[in-house]
Amino acid sequence: WAGSLAPQGSIVEQNGSVNFTYLQAGFSGPLSDQAVASGMKLLVPSPDFSDTNAVNAIKPYTNNIVAFFMMDEPDCVAGGDTNALNTLLTSIETEVAKVHANFPGAKTMFTVGCPFWSYSNFRIPAGIDYIAIESYGSTGDPAATKTEWLAKINYLKSYMSGPQRIFLMPGATEAYGTESQLIQKANDIYAYAQTDPLVVGVFPFDWYSENYDCASAGIFCGNGVPATNYAIPVIGNRSARDLPNLRARYVQIGQSIMNGPFLD
Repeated sequence: WAGSLAPQGSIVEQNGSVNFTYLQAGFSGPLSDQAVASGMKLLVPSPDFSDTNAVNAIKPYTNNIVAFFMMDEPDCVAGGDTNALNTLLTSIETEVAKVHANFPGAKTMFTVGCPFWSYSNFRIPAGIDYIAIESYGSTGDPAATKTEWLAKINYLKSYMSGPQRIFLMPGATEAYGTESQLIQKANDIYAYAQTDPLVVGVFPFDWYSENYDCASAGIFCGNGVPATNYAIPVIGNRSARDLPNLRARYVQIGQSIMNGPFLD
């Protein structure tokens, strides 16, 4: 899978180079319709299952869902506290059961971003299908970054079983390196992904940049940054969308994945 963390205008910008998009701000029928019409599957935030309307709104898209996203970084949120971690993982398991009750056969995903192996009680929550590893790197150095995510993969595999699979999330913002470093990080992830049958997806963080100076450009951005307008000045760190060489490389990688042999 070649994925995106950003819906809205990115659906237009990434059309043809990603095959799923994360509805990061919550489920949206119009955005889902746009994504599906563009050939993308949906990574859907787990809804409030006590809200029947929210659950029913998702039902028509059941066959277009790659997975339900259950939680971001419980290993980081727990802050080293094993009791807190257990509470978070148990909560994920409870919500996964609700997913399966309402959407039989649906896949589920969560992310890990900290040294999860340092917890004596870490586990992959029961019912989780996909684990996304944040593979940004603690420095800009691509070689050091690769060493870090390879270690994470090896640790994670010791907890995995059966059909569980891995998604890798390379850093794609200047917070994690220069544009040339980020391109090398992308290349390293993509090259590795083709060699490991347990890795079934890649989606970079992030697409949109930190902020945009729409006012100085005289552009209205109240409904999001206008699609394909790459001339708006960025405030803060630029991300894949606004780093043209990195953007071009991710388009190439996405197209290669979508045309290649190793989709799960």
